[in-house]
Amino acid sequence: PERFYYLFGQPIDLTDVDAGDRDRCGELYAAVRADVERGLSRLLAWRRLDPFRAALPRWDFQRRRPSVEVPTFNLEEALAAERRRGT
Repeated sequence: PERFYYLFGQPIDLTDVDAGDRDRCGELYAAVRADVERGLSRLLAWRRLDPFRAALPRWDFQRRRPSVEVPTFNLEEALAAERRRGT
């Protein structure tokens, strides 16, 4: 099994949203959907940077170095690459 990657977005304040306002609910749905899609794209891109995303290399690393945590991609480098691309 591959690793799990998680990304938590910003909380959405629905205090002043009328559930009966179909236009406003549609706007919110579109905004949330776009945010989730952006997040999934980021996670998929970051996963490609993880040298130990697959189980066998990760298990081999753990077997050889039991006291060392298996490394993952460098988040700072991934974010810097996103900034350079303008994404």
